[in-house]
Amino acid sequence: MGNLVQKYGIKKPEEYLKLSQGTELGVGYMEQMILDSEEIFCGLTNDQMEKKFAKQVKLAKGLPEWFSRMNNFVSKKDYRLEHHVISAGLLPLIRGSLISSYFDSITAGEFLENSDGLWRIKSIIDPFRKVEVFKRICKGKNAHDDIPLADYYIKHCNSFVFGDGQSDIDLFRYLRQRGGIVVAVFEPENRTDFERIKDLMKVDCPEKSFANVVVPRDYSEDSVLSKIIQEKVCEVVDSEKECNVSFELIRNWKLGHIENPELCSFVENHFNSCTSCRNRYFPTVYFS
Repeated sequence: MGNLVQKYGIKKPEEYLKLSQGTELGVGYMEQMILDSEEIFCGLTNDQMEKKFAKQVKLAKGLPEWFSRMNNFVSKKDYRLEHHVISAGLLPLIRGSLISSYFDSITAGEFLENSDGLWRIKSIIDPFRKVEVFKRICKGKNAHDDIPLADYYIKHCNSFVFGDGQSDIDLFRYLRQRGGIVVAVFEPENRTDFERIKDLMKVDCPEKSFANVVVPRDYSEDSVLSKIIQEKVCEVVDSEKECNVSFELIRNWKLGHIENPELCSFVENHFNSCTSCRNRYFPTVYFS
């Protein structure tokens, strides 16, 4: 940290990310780390990041207890919950964290290394690749294979995605269009961050909104987030029994992408009578 202060005047580790502003999401900060690998991060390895530094990563309030609590809640609905991480962050820092044991898969950025430490970028997770990885998880096979919806390992409409930034927008848009639940989180009690995520998610315009829910990043048992997610899980379970119309039809109708008058009439009538589709369509926003 001392070298960071001397070279860049940085006082907090998170300020380092600002050095890569203006570069491609998911790659800029990794390129910066390679540039600084000799002077600042000399000798740093993936193993050190995983075993020494990952445990120092500060977790959001309510973690890791939230995972076992939600697993139990969903199991009582006769479903099984899986947790997959698709992150623009670093794989060793996630893999070595205090919550990694709960994850079914982790896809994140990686470095190659040589005898001096970090050497080159092995892989990055940019916004477009997040969608590709998500497709692969849902299909249970190659993301580019065309398969019937009935053969999907995880249905889009049964998926929940959590995120808080620009790198999540493409994935949010993809899942929202297909009826999944998108949860945009922000720093609790931070009005500036709240307004940022509201604007980013376009929640004031339902037909263009990227999120179903905007909520503080607090996973405690009595938090708004925990209560809302449990409500959404119940809605998803009920929807499987009560609604057999693809939510893509609803979104396309609302966006004016359906030209056939009879199909428009059918979708409109269904939307007006289906509580499940209306719940998925209109975003809900909570500051506290």
